[in-house]
Amino acid sequence: MAARKRLLFLFSDTGAGHRAAAEAVAAALVRRYPDAFDVELFDPMRDHTVLAGRLTALYGPITRRLPFLWGAAYHATNLRPTVRLFQHAIGRGLRRKLRQALNPCPALVAS
Repeated sequence: MAARKRLLFLFSDTGAGHRAAAEAVAAALVRRYPDAFDVELFDPMRDHTVLAGRLTALYGPITRRLPFLWGAAYHATNLRPTVRLFQHAIGRGLRRKLRQALNPCPALVAS
């Protein structure tokens, strides 16, 4: 019997169905290939001690109560300088979490 392959699903639990989609795909894989995979679901944004986690926690309230602010943020993140700023500010805490999640190396990462 071949060794089970590790599959890593990364998502952000913002209330928009990302977790549900990851769980549905994971369940279908386990059902279809019961002994082939070890499926892991991981939300790197769950930790509210890192800036990314605090920002992610605001997603639901902002989209419900201040949709114009969400729209402005959405369009701002399509600009290279804004993306670089976010990568620098948010990336530090996330990089550490992602390095941990990627060890041992999964056969597949779905995001």
